[in-house]
Amino acid sequence: MATVRLDLGHTSNVSWFRGIGEHKIDWGSGYRICLAKEGDTLIVRFGGSTQKNPQKAIYPAMALHNEYTAKKKALAAERTGKKA
Repeated sequence: MATVRLDLGHTSNVSWFRGIGEHKIDWGSGYRICLAKEGDTLIVRFGGSTQKNPQKAIYPAMALHNEYTAKKKALAAERTGKKA
């Protein structure tokens, strides 16, 4: 259900920080989905953490987001012929 709500653009339950969004799912022991937003597109970065250890998902998601933005910037610079 959470992914359906995100697909429909319902991001009111998403907490945003450092370019990463965290969607908490109130089911069982509680789960989190980490994502990023690029324009109107939501990009799921990493999922699979419980509320007992949120850093287990947040820190890798932040690293993946930083890697993604660096690669995207390098590709854009490559296309224009400039150095990143």
